[in-house]
Amino acid sequence: HATITGLYVIPIYPRNFTDVIMPYQIHLTKSAKKFMESAKTICAQKGIMFKSKIIFGSPSLEIDEMAKKKGFDIIVIGSRGESGLKEIFLGSVANAVVHKSKIPVLVIK
Repeated sequence: HATITGLYVIPIYPRNFTDVIMPYQIHLTKSAKKFMESAKTICAQKGIMFKSKIIFGSPSLEIDEMAKKKGFDIIVIGSRGESGLKEIFLGSVANAVVHKSKIPVLVIK
């Protein structure tokens, strides 16, 4: 029986940007919670177990660490590709996860 774990990692920014970044992080947290609830509802309708986790940290590092720690079979990650020429085919987080992870990674564009 498969279980999907939805992981949303909110980046941590330097403390000297707290006044500017804090409202953005609050917005991201609310958006993440709303997204996870929607995903949980869709999965429940299909009879799929869904667990959600929202954390703060370095997205690529946290994704790779959780996948290893929890023994995931595969990482499925979205890519927006908005980071510039260096990551022209993949977004920077997806690119880092693909290159860092020992677990198979499926990138959805």
